[in-house]
Amino acid sequence: MSYIPPYTVLCKWMSGYASADNTCLTPPYDDVLDVLKALLVPIPVDGDWYKSEYPAVAEYLRHAPGETPNSHFSKHGYFEGRKPFAAGWQGLTELVPFSRLKTRLRVTPGHGRLRVCIERSDFLEIIKSLLVAAPIDVAWYRATYPAAAKSIDDGTFSSAADHYAQAGYFDGHLTQEMRVDTEWYLSRYEHVRTGLKRGHAKSAHDHFMRLGYQEGCRPTPP
Repeated sequence: MSYIPPYTVLCKWMSGYASADNTCLTPPYDDVLDVLKALLVPIPVDGDWYKSEYPAVAEYLRHAPGETPNSHFSKHGYFEGRKPFAAGWQGLTELVPFSRLKTRLRVTPGHGRLRVCIERSDFLEIIKSLLVAAPIDVAWYRATYPAAAKSIDDGTFSSAADHYAQAGYFDGHLTQEMRVDTEWYLSRYEHVRTGLKRGHAKSAHDHFMRLGYQEGCRPTPP
């Protein structure tokens, strides 16, 4: 159950690099890559296939304690043109290759750092193209978000994954029930402790699922 940074956090990040009319973003290139890496973390990687398909990666992992196929893919592999799994694996949607996404990032030098100039709408399309491969607990998603289920059933969206990538993420939806490290969560967020005392939430888990996620809280340590 990997954490996907909420849209509220992404919005704050975008606002720091937005043009006066909020239509164009001009962030440093490295910062854009960091955002994409955070969204890639939840993407499942077929570890055995990944190492078999990319022998150089398998060799690297043998000499890199603490690294895994998943961590390699989100930090390096995707940007090197590698795939996380074979076509059709677990019914997941294949990611758009980074080489195609990169063409939408107009990278230019500026003040000692490479910077990107991209329309806000184009950047959000890039985000959607990564989110579509996030694993969804379909039964939970439909039961938790009835409006989403209705829009899937009436054909507005082709699947729960499609709804999440195109709309659900931006509405603050989660992909599945999340595990919350209660002790860490309460020690990390003072306002949650206060809220529990005042009856605003029943538990750390209840707070995260209803409020904390959109506030930018994490359910477990990073």
